[in-house]
Amino acid sequence: MLLIRAHQQSILEDGQRRAFAQRLFEALAALRPEAIEARGRAAVRAHGSTGLDRALARGIVSEQALWQWAQIVLVHGAEFDSMSWAAPLLEPVPRSITDGNDLMTALYAEAARRVAGTGEVE
Repeated sequence: MLLIRAHQQSILEDGQRRAFAQRLFEALAALRPEAIEARGRAAVRAHGSTGLDRALARGIVSEQALWQWAQIVLVHGAEFDSMSWAAPLLEPVPRSITDGNDLMTALYAEAARRVAGTGEVE
């Protein structure tokens, strides 16, 4: 029987998280190259990593929901979840992947409404 210790599990999870963050960054760079270049690749990576941590801490775990979260981070910043318009939508913490996806659908729609096609943060 294979025994994986907590420390080993943590290393595996960190590696998976980094690989996922890289895939998110590459997808964002393909979708919005002008936004990546305007903000700087290193800054976008840092914001993306912080944003991913914040999403996971809030119970957002599906790839679909994390992709939406990353797009919002690109426009509104890594700490958008503490903005007055976003914080109420993030309560309570999702109890399932479906709840997280539903929450992100509403949050993404509100973020898009706030940008209203300008590409700029209100």
